[in-house]
Amino acid sequence: NILDPAFIETIRTIDDEIKFIVTDRLVDEEGISINYSDLDEVGVLITSSAKSDINTNSGVVSLDSTSYRFGQPVTFTLRDSDLNLKNDRIDIYQVIDNPNSPNVDTVGKDDNVLLEILIKDIRYKRCTISGVEYGGLASTGFSLVETGASTGIFNGLFRMPSQICDKSGSKLISTAGGSLDAKYFDARDAFGESNIFRLSSNQPSQYSGLLELNQREIILPSQGNIENVVLSGNIPNHRIGLPLTVILVHPDGVTQNFSASLTNNGNYRAMFSINPNSLTGVYEIHLSHNNMDVGVSSFTVLHENVPEWVKNNAKWWSINVIPDSEFVDGLEHLIDKGIIRISPTISSPSESIIPEWIKTTAKWWSNNDISDDEFITAVEYLVERGIIRI
Repeated sequence: NILDPAFIETIRTIDDEIKFIVTDRLVDEEGISINYSDLDEVGVLITSSAKSDINTNSGVVSLDSTSYRFGQPVTFTLRDSDLNLKNDRIDIYQVIDNPNSPNVDTVGKDDNVLLEILIKDIRYKRCTISGVEYGGLASTGFSLVETGASTGIFNGLFRMPSQICDKSGSKLISTAGGSLDAKYFDARDAFGESNIFRLSSNQPSQYSGLLELNQREIILPSQGNIENVVLSGNIPNHRIGLPLTVILVHPDGVTQNFSASLTNNGNYRAMFSINPNSLTGVYEIHLSHNNMDVGVSSFTVLHENVPEWVKNNAKWWSINVIPDSEFVDGLEHLIDKGIIRISPTISSPSESIIPEWIKTTAKWWSNNDISDDEFITAVEYLVERGIIRI
């Protein structure tokens, strides 16, 4: 929806349904939190809250055939749920037809390119030779049309031309024997990053096969425990004697290289261990065999959710409903369970008085106005002062 900035002006609240326009990946602490305060029957203010992650998706482009004749219909299919702007109607993306635009004859809007089609590695673009204009993609009537309301699958069709303009736009060249390719400019992929999907770079290799993970979301284990992620699959037509290369990319970008043995049938199995000191976030797995890509997968390591009663304690303590001791008990529970992780430090002589500013911080945290990390800073202060002992 970043391609349609005017779209937000059409959004209206309907009864009890509220729509949000989101143009980024919002997960974990950045997820959308909604708090609703209500005065119940006996006059007590009750706060209800809900939290939801907003995930983004990686777009994929495919063709309906591997070869085409002159004049034969060519159908591109683009799959990306992020392009589904209006879930009650079919979305359509047009080709830029402005000859003064640097992005002319690409699918997009204004200065944003969504899809570029290339023949012989040249954009299918118009040119003028000796006063005669030869059309590009826009002249074919091509557009990406959603296959149905809220499907996130788009089809576009044109007929294979016999000639196209060369890169300089000064002459026509034959399309015979040339490659057909596409670039999809994905504003937000599954990791929330901008990415370019190129059709020619993502064709399955002869070694492509099924791969499975026993779990894709793992709660960070508590102290003394380990959680294993098991990768398994099969490589058809594999080279006997050559192992499977496994690259694990950690959330901070650090990579680890492994080798997994292949059975005579091409089966393999690998295991990744997650311990209490592992980073949270997305771990990417890249597989290759005989210097060819085999597949990509990923899993996510998450912090355990903070129990609601702990945040309720923080809120009640901030308004002097419960004593300091109950609030401290809740924090010690989080530390003992490894939900809040604090490095042991040398504490000053034990104190018993909690500063008032901690109450303000606890109130903000209980209302999800600040992140767990910001609240941990306050807890670390209590540890350093000896009010909480770990």
